[in-house]
Amino acid sequence: MWLLTNTGPVSVVAHRDKPGHYLARARRSEHLAAFLGDEPAIAIQHTPAADYAYRAYITAEQLEAMTLAQLRRIDYPNFKSSVQDNELHSAYSDVWARLGDLQDGGPYGAG
Repeated sequence: MWLLTNTGPVSVVAHRDKPGHYLARARRSEHLAAFLGDEPAIAIQHTPAADYAYRAYITAEQLEAMTLAQLRRIDYPNFKSSVQDNELHSAYSDVWARLGDLQDGGPYGAG
C-alpha cells in the first residue's frame, strides 16, 4: 500500500517471513521518520541498493497506530496545498495528474 502523506510517501508491505508484521519503506529517511512518529523502538535501516533506501520493520499494532495518527492530523481542505516541501508537492502534482487520467474526462471530469 502506498500512503501519500503531506510529510512524504511511504510504502507498506507484509513481512515475507513474519505474519502480522510489516515493512514500512521510503525513499527518504525523513519521510519514513515522519510516518513512524514517536516510536523509539523502531530503527530505520539504510538500504541504498534496494528500491526503497530506508526501511523499518513494524507490527500490525504499530502500523494501525501510525496510520490512525496520520488520519487524525488531517486539518486541511486541500491535500496538495498542505504539502510544504516544493519537490514533494511537484511529485504529488504529477501523481494527481496521472491518476486523473484514469477518470473519464480527465482529472476535472467530463464537465
